[in-house]
Amino acid sequence: MTQTCKTSMTFEEYLRYDDGTDKKYEFVGGELVEIPPESPLNSRISLFLALQFAKLVLEALLLHLSQ
Repeated sequence: MTQTCKTSMTFEEYLRYDDGTDKKYEFVGGELVEIPPESPLNSRISLFLALQFAKLVLEALLLHLSQ
């Protein structure tokens, strides 16, 4: 569930904003919109992609070192 802050703020106020929690917010039209946490599926996809990228980087590094 996303929530919006009812009071308008400037971008500078947004950059300084800290509500003391780990919640993340987007700044939309002067209002804070809470970003929902990642879903388990999205986390698994992100991990898979990171591992695939790491393999490509490692292969490129090994190829470069062998030349």
